[in-house]
Amino acid sequence: MARSLSKGGAHLTMWVATLCVSSRSFGQLSNSRGPKRPGRIFDQKKRQNDKIGHPSNLQHEVQTICQIMQEKSWGEDAELKLKQFLKKVTSHHVTEVLKCMDSVETSVGFFLWAGKQSGYKHNSVTYHGILNLVGRKKDFKCLENLLISMKLEKCKINTVTFNIIISSYGKAGLTNKAWASFLKMKAYRCIPDTLTYNTLLDAYVKNNEWSKAKEIYAEMVKNGPHPDSYTFNTLIDGLTNVKRMKDACLLLSQMVQSGFVPTSVSYNTLMKGLCQDGKVDEASSLMNNMLSNGCMPTTVTFNTIIDGMCKMGKVEDAARIMSAMHEYKCSPDVQTYTVMINGYTEAGKMEEAWSLFLEMKNKGCTPDVITYGVLMDGYCKTNRLDAGFELLYEMLDKKIPLNTIVYTMFMDCLCKTNKSDLAHLILDDMICNNCIPDAVTYRALINGLSRTGHIERAYGLMMNLVKESSTYPSLVNCKALIDGLCKSGYIDEAMSWFGNFCDSRGTPDLVTYKLLIGNTCRAGKPDDAYKLLGKMRQKGFYTSRKYYLNVLLGFCSQGCFDSACEVFKDLMSMRYAVYNSAAEYCGGLSRNENVTGTSCNKINPLHSALESASDEEFLAFVDVFQFLCQSNKSVLAKGLLEHMMHCQCFSTIFDGIKVLHAWLSNGDLEKSILALTGLKRL
Repeated sequence: MARSLSKGGAHLTMWVATLCVSSRSFGQLSNSRGPKRPGRIFDQKKRQNDKIGHPSNLQHEVQTICQIMQEKSWGEDAELKLKQFLKKVTSHHVTEVLKCMDSVETSVGFFLWAGKQSGYKHNSVTYHGILNLVGRKKDFKCLENLLISMKLEKCKINTVTFNIIISSYGKAGLTNKAWASFLKMKAYRCIPDTLTYNTLLDAYVKNNEWSKAKEIYAEMVKNGPHPDSYTFNTLIDGLTNVKRMKDACLLLSQMVQSGFVPTSVSYNTLMKGLCQDGKVDEASSLMNNMLSNGCMPTTVTFNTIIDGMCKMGKVEDAARIMSAMHEYKCSPDVQTYTVMINGYTEAGKMEEAWSLFLEMKNKGCTPDVITYGVLMDGYCKTNRLDAGFELLYEMLDKKIPLNTIVYTMFMDCLCKTNKSDLAHLILDDMICNNCIPDAVTYRALINGLSRTGHIERAYGLMMNLVKESSTYPSLVNCKALIDGLCKSGYIDEAMSWFGNFCDSRGTPDLVTYKLLIGNTCRAGKPDDAYKLLGKMRQKGFYTSRKYYLNVLLGFCSQGCFDSACEVFKDLMSMRYAVYNSAAEYCGGLSRNENVTGTSCNKINPLHSALESASDEEFLAFVDVFQFLCQSNKSVLAKGLLEHMMHCQCFSTIFDGIKVLHAWLSNGDLEKSILALTGLKRL
């Protein structure tokens, strides 16, 4: 035992001696005086590592770098401050800083500065960081320059690099650029992976370029990597968005055949598309299929089916499905309750909606602004403004911020119940609460003011809108004001507003033109209506014969037959098939208009045009005559008929019978006899 201890002691002595020598060596290397414990040496080494970006201190350094760049715009001052703070740059610094940055200019400036620092060189990871940021900000020129820089610095360009570039172009909708980058991969000896194909597919699907998406998918199946669940989900989502439900269902079957188990996302996407297409029963069957395949439904699944059923008016069925959610360990969320409450309000079942609203709160599910909005909308539609205002006060008490939809809904309801003054006060409150009114808000208020005879206030509201925004209001608002001005008899003001809109915002829509043409004709302003027709043709709008016949009638009623001839010539130059056109339209005209006292000799310009008319034009004149006849303009029609008979223009028995039928339909025996006389001459 003693011998053993002695031997062990010798070994121990040798180990201690060696350790002392090592300590002195470390001490000499560290320029220290006297021997030191090894622990102190390692602590010093750790402190040195901390100073050059060791992970334990990295977060603090990154935060400081970001703070420096936020305080100063990129330039010499920022570079100097970074140089003073950061003694050594590492790839960890660059990668983490780029994650925190938002400005392309500052980020690229920092990236280039880091690349110039002694002992540092960018790698693929840091380049990917800057490529991600630049691509997200859609600075594609910089993106391409960075790729060139990678090549010049002999930094490895791999599949991940191109996936970032393709994704950036794809998210911006630049599918051609994304495809060009995909083709460029071969030159860099990069092999596309599943993510590459999925990124391309996602871009083309969202851009509704289905032929190309189909081509990419076929290539992926044939030559590329195998599709995954994301591939199928992307295609199913895209197909449902364009309502190609049959193809989407077929793709789900292919997914199963390929050995993939559809996820709840796959089923939910397809069910949403079926519900939006009105195929709620098929969506319910798909849910049963989902359960039989062992895929458990989620709250999103139930919300999709419930929403679809409510929109189809099957509120009771939706309520039963909602009650069954707990059987699948799913709880109704805010969206579930909101959808059901909306379903009840749309069905006029306000008591059920209110009960569900109370149940929602009792179960600890807090209603949001949308929940309050749909319930208030139901009360407003049923003229229960008091209940609607109670909910409004509750929202204010709970400090739930009102949004534009809620404000607009209340204003629209108040305007429809002839309370436009109160609606105007709500608009003021809306603006005071920094809630910006949109086009729908102003349309509701302008329509309400116009309908209640406050067109001057509506006009003033629009003028204030122009003054405050320094731009012309939207077409929706202009159309609402023009309609109100026309209905109130302010045709000149409506035309002026229309002209200003065209000068400021461009081309109005067809409905606006129709609105103005109809009102100008009724107001006895065929000149204005004719000018509008000319503008419609210049802008490429379809101008139906109804408009021209209305304008022609307006000119004839005022005895402006020269202008009426011009309108008719326009009809013929456009090669309208006007035969029978008046018969189609005149049935809807009022037959109680006052007969004008225009003398028959004022129709001479029309007679002159008739004498040189071709057979096709003659048929059009018969049409015009029929239009005048059925519009109760008997004096004008009689003069035209007499001249047609004088010129022996009834070329066939059929033409004459049509004219005779027109008179008989109007119940005028005397004029029918005149038409019969013309037939006897044939």
